[in-house]
Amino acid sequence: MMRRIDNILSDEGFCSELDKIGHYEADRIYCRHDLNHLLDVARIAYIHALEENSGLDKELIYAAALLHDIGRAAQYESGIPHDRAGAAIAADILAVCGFNEEEAEVILYAVTGHRSGAEASEVSANGAGAAKASEVSANGAGGAEISEVPANGAGGAEASEVSANGADSKTDREALRRIIKLADDESRLCFKCRAWDSCKWSEARKNKELKI
Repeated sequence: MMRRIDNILSDEGFCSELDKIGHYEADRIYCRHDLNHLLDVARIAYIHALEENSGLDKELIYAAALLHDIGRAAQYESGIPHDRAGAAIAADILAVCGFNEEEAEVILYAVTGHRSGAEASEVSANGAGAAKASEVSANGAGGAEISEVPANGAGGAEASEVSANGADSKTDREALRRIIKLADDESRLCFKCRAWDSCKWSEARKNKELKI
């Protein structure tokens, strides 16, 4: 039982952001960022954690996976990279769903670090840039700047404490960031995608076979 993951899934802010993402991606021919994708990433990341005997907490893995793309709607609305926008949104969600500050720091490190260097520099890749003003206003969404992660310890603060399971939180956060990024890439069934030819992913990055 993962009570805190259930809390995220039922959180009003989380559900609202997913609904907005679904609105913006309704006609998207490329990979979408819906709940199915988020759970695919969670499960693949957990498989990697088990295979590597990493000791990462299952709830931290699932929380990071569920929240890694939560800033997508903000990116569509204002052009702010979704990893940065998502960290601010995720921090608020984690705070009300039972995660302490150290756990939140580890999760948010994964949220902000799950993109590759090339992807992070191409905000508009695959239509991920700012939406038309008419689309933004149609659903009542504004284009206000997303603030940085709140300064309550849930942002990029140095984590020197030892985590609940005895592992160094700095080690935990890098391990979590790495497997979330890996799972995010491996979750994509590029070899079955009808948008292969126009996708902005490089040929080398596209999955030509099932990864896991």
